[in-house]
Amino acid sequence: MLKPRLRAGPPREPIAGSGGPGPRMNPMYLARTVQAGKPRYILRESVPAGEGFGHRDLCDLGAEPRRFLVYPGGNAFYFAEELLAALEDRGVDPAPEELEDLFWPFLEETIRRRLEPFRKREQRVRDDRRPRREAPAAEVHPFDRRRLFFLRTGQTDPRGMERLPASLWAHFSGKSRDEIEQGFMDQETGLRPRELKAYTFAIFDLQRFFPQRYARESPQALDPAEMDERFLACLCGLLEDARFWGGLRFEDRMRGYLARYVVMYFDFEFGPPPFAEFLHEFLHRRQAFRPAAPRPPGPEAAAEAFGRPFAELQAMNRRQLTRLYRQRARELHPDRGGSHERFIRLSEAYQELLRGRR
Repeated sequence: MLKPRLRAGPPREPIAGSGGPGPRMNPMYLARTVQAGKPRYILRESVPAGEGFGHRDLCDLGAEPRRFLVYPGGNAFYFAEELLAALEDRGVDPAPEELEDLFWPFLEETIRRRLEPFRKREQRVRDDRRPRREAPAAEVHPFDRRRLFFLRTGQTDPRGMERLPASLWAHFSGKSRDEIEQGFMDQETGLRPRELKAYTFAIFDLQRFFPQRYARESPQALDPAEMDERFLACLCGLLEDARFWGGLRFEDRMRGYLARYVVMYFDFEFGPPPFAEFLHEFLHRRQAFRPAAPRPPGPEAAAEAFGRPFAELQAMNRRQLTRLYRQRARELHPDRGGSHERFIRLSEAYQELLRGRR
């Protein structure tokens, strides 16, 4: 059986300064932007700019990068001449595997499934041959360190970062702020909705403003007004941090990069406390049969958990309910002398009352 071959179109003469068939100094990356509510994709590369790195656009792929893939038959594919010509005009002559990596998510599913085993073997060989770029940990901005730490470990306590290997931070070397942000956007798509607010709490290091022992593990019990104020102050501080942004224009920083964290923080709520989640998983693992779906707390249970009539709870909007929940959570938290069971019942009732409420 012949191995399927991946082609990037007709062979071309190397462009002067491109380094021929070897790896280029500035590999391309795929940037995703949103225009009029629709995604738009752009091929970019990071380039030296002053003491740091900026980026330049190579080719606007529009909303459908798939249109640049041509299928001659079988499992083969190559790239449209329009794309190769646009890159040549910009002085770029990429290796076929570089374009394959970028366009792989847009390949037809059946062909992608058939070629995946061969691609994985080739990828391992390339990774073994690729020179490793090392960057001192001190060059990585603390905000980047906290984001990568949470995405790798799921932990909100940043003290564990010191135990991570220095090689973990090496991939920030030689990249523009835009390329780094595009990488984080891709990784953040793997977060569950219940993790988004905890993620913003961790990456802006909001726990440092609260002396309570439960601040790291149960931020949902903290004062919401103070937390909102601290979040906005940290957001504005990062917005004006020239060391973080490099040469990016000020007006692009909020619109293009930080706006997503405002949505994560204000449009989502903290998930259940870790103990409640652990207890739920533990009980399910200990049962030999498939457990029935848990029944949501009824009106009487919710009223008992919150200490308010159920009709009053139903009349509250999302913000009022959250404020009451945090007040009760501080009273019932085990660190304040409460019981685990009452704290869990409160959290379950809160999650049920939030359903469908804006």
